[in-house]
Parts: sequence; structure tokens; C-alpha cells
Amino acid sequence: MNEFLAKPVRKQQMVEAIVRVLDASAVSASCGVLPEWDVPGLSSDRGKPIHDPVLDTVVFEALVSEIGSDGTRETIGVFLQETESRIKRLRRLSNTAERQRIVTEAHTLKGASASLGLRELSGLARILEADATEAPESSVQRNIDSVAQAFARARETIAADPRMVA
Repeated sequence: MNEFLAKPVRKQQMVEAIVRVLDASAVSASCGVLPEWDVPGLSSDRGKPIHDPVLDTVVFEALVSEIGSDGTRETIGVFLQETESRIKRLRRLSNTAERQRIVTEAHTLKGASASLGLRELSGLARILEADATEAPESSVQRNIDSVAQAFARARETIAADPRMVA
């Protein structure tokens, strides 16, 4: 497959991309030409303050429609457990020797939270990921604290919404 899908990947987008690739492959085989693909560039908002809502309801509703209410609640349960552990791990890693592991943890948290529509948490994890390798340790620790606070707000939002809890 020679197609680009941005995270979080949605089922409908993936099916459409596969159909485009299969259709393009059929055309290419019959015409002897390869299709050209537009790959959107990624822009970094590094350094910009986050003013995102805790929850993007459009993303959340799309997730519910794709995997159902039970699947969503189960996914959220796993996310909450893993994120709690991840934040504890980030606090232990906040030293210069383990900056790449901080990047990896922040990257994973960024994608997982974006998939659930937790925009604020995802945005702060993105900043932590971008700054972890070069920022002073005190800045990295402040970023980890901000991520932990955003996770607490996300947890409160999840607990207050009956669609999200079992």
C-alpha cells in the first residue's frame, strides 16, 4: 500500500484508502503507470500554548460509532490503567540519561489520547515529546507535571460521562 493515513486511523478512512490503492493498482497494471500520491506535510506546533478542550466530542462519537459503546468503555478502561502507569514511569525517567525513553512514552500517550478524543492531553504529550531531548530537566519535569494534570482532568471528564464508564 502506498497511501498515507494520519493517526488516529479510522476504519472508514482505512477502507477508503485501501479501495483507492486497489483501484489505482488496477489502473496502473492496465496502463503501465504508477499513481502519484499527495502526502500531507506534518507541521509542528512546538512551543505554542495548548488551549484544547479536554475532550473532542466529534472524535469520541466517531470512536463509539466504529467500535460500539462496550468497546469504547473497554478501551477507555485500558487507557486509564496504562496512562496511570505511563505517568509514573515518566516521573521516574525525568533525568538526562533517559530522555529517549521519555520521548517514546510521550509519543505513545499522544497517540492513545488522540484516538479517544482527549485533545488537551494529546497536545501536552506532543509538547513533551518534542521538548524532551533538548529541554532542561526542570522544563521536562514541568511538562510531565502538565501531562499529569491534563490526565487528571481527562479522568474527571470520563468519570462524569456515563457513555465512558462501565
